[in-house]
Amino acid sequence: MNPFKDVLDELTRFRTRDTCCAGVHVATVVRFAGSCARSGSATIEVDDPTIAAWIYADLHFLSGRPPLFRRAEAHAGRGAVRYHADLSPPGSVVPGTDPVVLARARRPRDWVQDRTCCARAFWRAALILRGRRRRAGHQGDLEVSCPDHDAAEALHAAATGMKVATTRRVERGRPVVIVRSAAKAARLLDELGAPDSAGRWRAIVPRTVRPSTTSIARYNVERARSASRELCARLREALDVLGRDAPEELRLAAERRLAHPDLSMGRLAAECDPPRSRNTFTRQLRRLLELADRQRFQ
Repeated sequence: MNPFKDVLDELTRFRTRDTCCAGVHVATVVRFAGSCARSGSATIEVDDPTIAAWIYADLHFLSGRPPLFRRAEAHAGRGAVRYHADLSPPGSVVPGTDPVVLARARRPRDWVQDRTCCARAFWRAALILRGRRRRAGHQGDLEVSCPDHDAAEALHAAATGMKVATTRRVERGRPVVIVRSAAKAARLLDELGAPDSAGRWRAIVPRTVRPSTTSIARYNVERARSASRELCARLREALDVLGRDAPEELRLAAERRLAHPDLSMGRLAAECDPPRSRNTFTRQLRRLLELADRQRFQ
């Protein structure tokens, strides 16, 4: 049994009757699984039909009429289908609400502290989109992978407003917000309107994992490969977003990482022309990702 699957099922069945909370749901989806354009429009793209049905209901509630969702074939490696919704005035799926929704998507910290219900809605949507149960050794912990540091800071502030302690970390180049211990996670789920899942979560008994030296080495190799795959995917997306606006030096560093995904950062940096330190090479890649995030949500 997967306890987190039960959490997702219960959270997606939750239906809000507050316009502000529905707007927060939509803004969070735009921030975590969409993009904002300078023209004042936004797009939503998800690959799970359950999540698509959940956000469809909120868009319908906000607009008073069925939203225009499109079902399209996805690119290779991104699931079987994708579900798209455009928030582009005029003729938007959320008439008269887009400026508020887009402003919330760009500045989540500004609104999650205003009302506790908005903080709950923010966490609910973030868990549905990017939440998961922590790996072995942390059975009772919940984590949310955030698209950028602003979203992670807002998520941490929202949890603090609900009196739930969280921890912020950067794992594999991406900010993560963690709710440690089954008791804290269960309290959060109660706040979000998932009492059944909270009860099951309290029953989780953490067990101590004592890995052998061989399993640690195997785990470290797999973790490095996974981190390299994730970084390469983010670099490709960043180059697509920036296009010709990508600085030449940063673009070359990204292309070198993409061309040699199995090499270590230190070796890639040493083989550059001219050679540079590992920290310098890593900082260039991080700078490219930050520029892409900034351009997506300008």
